[in-house]
Amino acid sequence: MTSCDDFLKAKETRAEIEKAIDYANASVYSIKVEADKDSGIITKPAAGEARVKVTDTFNLSFHSEQDYQFIKWEVYNEATNQPIENGLYLQIEDPKKIDTNCSVLSYPNDSNIQLAVRAIAAERPQIILARPQYSETGAPRFSNIEISFNKSNMDPSCIYYSEPEMTELIDQLGLSESDFLKGDETLCNNQYYGYKDQEGHKHFKNIQFSGIKLTDSGDYTAEFPGDYFYNPYFIEDSGFSGCRLIYQMMNPPIQSKVTVYYSLNKDFCYMQDDIPVKMLESKPYAYETMLKESERPGFTQDFNYVNFLQVKVGDDDWKSLAVYQLSSDDKLFNEIPELSNTTNIEFKLNFEAQDTGGSGLLPSFSLSLITKNYIPNYGNEIEILESYSINYSSVVMNGSKGTPPDFYTIDRTTTTELKDVGEYKFELIIYDNDTNSEEAWDGPDANHKIPVYFKLKLTQPAATN
Repeated sequence: MTSCDDFLKAKETRAEIEKAIDYANASVYSIKVEADKDSGIITKPAAGEARVKVTDTFNLSFHSEQDYQFIKWEVYNEATNQPIENGLYLQIEDPKKIDTNCSVLSYPNDSNIQLAVRAIAAERPQIILARPQYSETGAPRFSNIEISFNKSNMDPSCIYYSEPEMTELIDQLGLSESDFLKGDETLCNNQYYGYKDQEGHKHFKNIQFSGIKLTDSGDYTAEFPGDYFYNPYFIEDSGFSGCRLIYQMMNPPIQSKVTVYYSLNKDFCYMQDDIPVKMLESKPYAYETMLKESERPGFTQDFNYVNFLQVKVGDDDWKSLAVYQLSSDDKLFNEIPELSNTTNIEFKLNFEAQDTGGSGLLPSFSLSLITKNYIPNYGNEIEILESYSINYSSVVMNGSKGTPPDFYTIDRTTTTELKDVGEYKFELIIYDNDTNSEEAWDGPDANHKIPVYFKLKLTQPAATN
């Protein structure tokens, strides 16, 4: 038995000796370990080169610069710069760990293959510009928050909740599905961008809002500026060759004298090789809404006069009206459309108006009868014939698409003032939101409305109702 045991041990020892001799006689292979310029430095192996033989294992380690994020290690052919499958010649233990090991399995027989390893790092997304910017005079109250990134492929999941995330929030915060806020179909693809807490305040994904408001007494009170924003979305930003994140302001907008603080989490990212490439750190910003009434420029009369206001003069015939802003001078009306319809006056609106004062436009307009047959209603209050409301989400009111109807109707059979034939002069007025605020005004003010005048000639008396 002893002889057999000695024989087996001698056989194993001989195999180990032969293996050691083969290793000693094996050629040394030089493997370069590199990284892209400016992305960081290779800390292991020393000097970025490993001199190895088959069965050797060596360490890989990388230190990335702060503007770059490590993604993975990759084996490649230095001669052609083409990737080589991990495990074919070299086996990287965990390619996604910044510190890991690499084993040499075999040498390539092809002289055109020069094994090498590289650390792949991606440039972190950066914010190039955030608007509104802080200024002493403050920003218009209706201003959207717009954040420009240097990357064009920012991940929409940064601003929209997934179903698992919503389920987790429901469990953690005691929310219900109805508490979540769905974005519109065009901008947000019907995805959920936020939720309301038990007090009714809004919360968004990866951005936090807070604020303070200066009261008339000079004291500060807590504010919830996030309640005034909705429908965040990404668009291309050609100015920075990246993309822009927009948080829309609601109408009516945030109050005046509010300092808006918001912070973007560092989780804002884009995807590379199924890995989120994130910002280095969270980014805080602040701006103020306009502080003083005297600093508000008021309206700008910025109209598109092409088909701005049209009236139906026939069965399918729409005529563009000659309209005049801020003037009631009858001499300007040299063309007055004639209407023979005995039941309805139908008109369309298709225009843009901008309120540079900061409060935004009210989602409504009023239509008033000024005169009939050039006889002013002096001494009498102007009677509003009809009042229409339009729901819209910006300072654009367009009667041919979206939420507003295609046209508006005044019923002559029920409107006493429009039953007779004759020429009628109308005033159409659009207001800003300050018409309803205590601090804005106590009566009509040209800084808070846009009046437009037009005339119609009714050639037939109204039908009997």
